[in-house]
Amino acid sequence: MKKHIYTLWAFFILFSQSIAASVEVRSTHMTTGDGVANNSIRYIYQDSKGFIWMGTLNGLSRYDGTHL
Repeated sequence: MKKHIYTLWAFFILFSQSIAASVEVRSTHMTTGDGVANNSIRYIYQDSKGFIWMGTLNGLSRYDGTHL
């Protein structure tokens, strides 16, 4: 019984490490020169089509990954 528990535990540890290693984080710094309504972004939302919506003090901006 202990052998099965150790095997299951080892499998869990190996599987959880492979999931954690697959996360990729990218960021882009955008300003009013790039087309954002204001440099002070208050809200960020991603819709079902993948567009990023940014709510600022001066309005709403939509980012599609390449253009504002």
